[in-house]
Amino acid sequence: AFLRSYFNQLGVMFNREDLTIYENPGASVWNKTFETGNFLQQSRRMFVEERGDVLWLAPFLPSAWLEDGKRVAVDRAPTAFGPAAYEIVSHAAEGFVEARITAPEQAETVVIRLRHPEGKALVRAEATGARAFASSEGSSVHLTPEAQEITVRAYYE
Repeated sequence: AFLRSYFNQLGVMFNREDLTIYENPGASVWNKTFETGNFLQQSRRMFVEERGDVLWLAPFLPSAWLEDGKRVAVDRAPTAFGPAAYEIVSHAAEGFVEARITAPEQAETVVIRLRHPEGKALVRAEATGARAFASSEGSSVHLTPEAQEITVRAYYE
């Protein structure tokens, strides 16, 4: 629902002439602080989000961005826990997706969402630098960091 809402509104509110955001669909007013800020906040939520005391990474990435061979990287994303970084590399054809995470020191729990591009179920995850729990519901890997640098490999069936 988030992705549908994000891309549907972007299609009608984006000004192709000067790359700004219109106030309302079809309106003549553009490049206002609220609309631009709202677009940037929603874009941020696609890549990183705080939910209480839990840091979520890639919570709303489109699954198509994790097709075999594709890579998604975020560097120095500001969060309430400190800067975070991650790189996700898809090996979907081989049955896994790998993520390298630089977790903020203040984050006690980190969750990374790794949806398979073909909708396959997440069956297990291995991690170095953290204790990991794989949840097939939502295709998320819940991590308790033991080091700042974490590597996660998520397997699918």
